[in-house]
Order: sequence, then C-alpha cells, then structure tokens
Amino acid sequence: MHTIRLAAPFEVTIPPQDVTHRIKKWEAWAALKVDTAPVLLVQRHFNLPSGLMPNQPVALAVLATRYRLDVSLNNQPLGIVEPTDEPVRFPIREHLQPRNRIELRLSPSPWPPNSEPFQLQLQIE
Repeated sequence: MHTIRLAAPFEVTIPPQDVTHRIKKWEAWAALKVDTAPVLLVQRHFNLPSGLMPNQPVALAVLATRYRLDVSLNNQPLGIVEPTDEPVRFPIREHLQPRNRIELRLSPSPWPPNSEPFQLQLQIE
C-alpha cells in the first residue's frame, strides 16, 4: 500500500462570522479564538495522485482524532468519526476528481487541542 499524509496547510472557517484562517502548523490551532463557535469547518485541497490506475482502490483514512468529525469529500458525505486513536477508512475512488476538497466539521470543545486535532492520510492499494 502507498500512503500520502494529508498534513497542513488547512483552511479553518469559524462561524458565525465565517472568518477563515490558513493554518500552516499545528501550533497555530491553539491561537484560534473559537470559544463561541459550535462547529468549525476545516478544509484541505489535494490533487489526484499521479500514476493512479482507473480502478485502483483509494481510501481516505482518519488515523486519529481528538474531536468528532463529520467527513466529506467534494461535497459527498463520507461519514462520522468519533474521537479515536484507531484508523477509520473511507473508500473514495469514485469521488476523486483532478482537484479535490476534504471538508471536516468538528466541534471545538475542549479547546485548545494539546496535540494534533486529527491525522489524515490517502491510502492507495
């Protein structure tokens, strides 16, 4: 299996003002002022992996999360992941496009995180 870590940068949108921050390092998460936000929208873009065969299986894996995540790819809901240190995989081959957008909705409580809020990875069979 070939893996691609999907690390920062992330775009974090904080309602109700819909202020968007570009987070380049995990340390910047703690500085976000999210005390009154019931949910955060976190987005990350990535390109279709080069050399991918037409029917080659691809999964988006949440390797760990400190928060409940509502996971979508290109506006397609994939599922919900509860806080865990165990990997959760979503098959995504049929949703992939030349340019892709992962969306995570998370409840920012407790805040700030004392470690990476989540870890994402593409897994190519």
